[in-house]
This record gives sequence, structure tokens and C-alpha cells, in this order.
Amino acid sequence: MTIGTYSGEQFSAEVYDVTTTGDGSDETVEPGACVVTEVSKDFGPLYLFVQAGDGSWHRLLESDPDVPLVPDPEAELDGIERVEIDQIGA
Repeated sequence: MTIGTYSGEQFSAEVYDVTTTGDGSDETVEPGACVVTEVSKDFGPLYLFVQAGDGSWHRLLESDPDVPLVPDPEAELDGIERVEIDQIGA
């Protein structure tokens, strides 16, 4: 998994927090937003999560043409860190 700070231009894209068809709302992503993603060498981005200005997290669709993090999220991130998740929750 890759974590970094979004360094591109502000954009808005549909949110896919609940379903794979989108929930009809858009989230604006500004420079400085925290981004969590995983990219496969074979398939490109597998998922993209961004932190909104209010601190909430939202999933964006990896194939959405409005998302400049696709196809190469790392090209739009500063301060990249690669981490492994061993466990989620307590």
C-alpha cells in the first residue's frame, strides 16, 4: 500500500463509499489531501482512498476519468511511504 500527500490540482469526483455504482455525491480533493492507494504492476490502481477537508475518508473509483490519480497515483503524490497492513481493528 502507498500513502502520500496529493500534489496535483484540485478536482471533484464521484464517491464510491457504499457501492460499486457510486452514491451520487462528489468529493472535492485539494492539494495536501492524504491519499491511500495500492497499485498492481499488472492491473494498475486497485483502490484509491482520499481524506476530505473535514477529515472523513472516501473511496474514489479507479477507472473514473475525473480522477487525475489514475493511472499512476504515485506521480501525483508527495512524501510517499509504502506500508504493509498486518491487521485492521483491535
